[in-house]
This record gives sequence, structure tokens and C-alpha cells, in this order.
Amino acid sequence: MKWDNQCYFAIDNRASFTFENYVEWNYSIITGRVHQVATNSALFIEVRELFISKNPWEVGFFSHPDIEMYHLKAEKVVCPKR
Repeated sequence: MKWDNQCYFAIDNRASFTFENYVEWNYSIITGRVHQVATNSALFIEVRELFISKNPWEVGFFSHPDIEMYHLKAEKVVCPKR
């Protein structure tokens, strides 16, 4: 990803999954471009603070010095096709 910013991203629907609908797609895959968000940027700081306020037990994750954040600009839905 550091050489080519094109990626695929899967979004699952486990929170709304039911066994009655197990045959249907339980996820979506999108393709797009990603760009790293600088750790000293206003966006990184805002997202980090919002995430920690919602999930305080994750403060250690966002405090790690090697943490990286990426912004995904979606281009199209690959699957399921509609």
C-alpha cells in the first residue's frame, strides 16, 4: 500500500447478521484510493479523540508511537454487484 494507493476494503455486517438471511451477502467490498493521515494533523487528532471518547479502553492503541491512520476515498462497490 505504501507504493500504490489503490486498495480493496471489506465492510462486514456481523452486527445485523441473522441465520435466516445467511444466504445473502453479509459484506460489501469497495475499491478506492487511500492516503495516510499525518499524526500531527487536525484530522488525526480529532478522530483519535472521538474514538477514545467512544472506546476509552482503546487509548493504548491510539497512544502507540507507530500508529498510522489512512483516509479511504471510495471509488466503486465491487461486491455485491447491484
